[in-house]
Amino acid sequence: MVRVGFGTDSHRFTRSSRKPLVLGGVRVGDTGGLLANSDGDVILHALFNALSQACGGDSIGVYADPLLEQGVTDSRSYLKIPLGMVRDLG
Repeated sequence: MVRVGFGTDSHRFTRSSRKPLVLGGVRVGDTGGLLANSDGDVILHALFNALSQACGGDSIGVYADPLLEQGVTDSRSYLKIPLGMVRDLG
């Protein structure tokens, strides 16, 4: 069986030096990042959405608030959810 997921994500830039730009789990610079409650990593968020959708799951928005309540803001940690879905499907 072939499964396909289409992942997108977007956030506005901020000039705040307190928020670094993080893309694909890598800190890119100190000139300002993306406005988000998490690290705003649009690459990993889009990957999350694509994997989850391919498994019949929900978008990252469904999972983000509970993770944030636990203090999780690193998008690399978010990816454990859809990777678990993929693993469960074999």
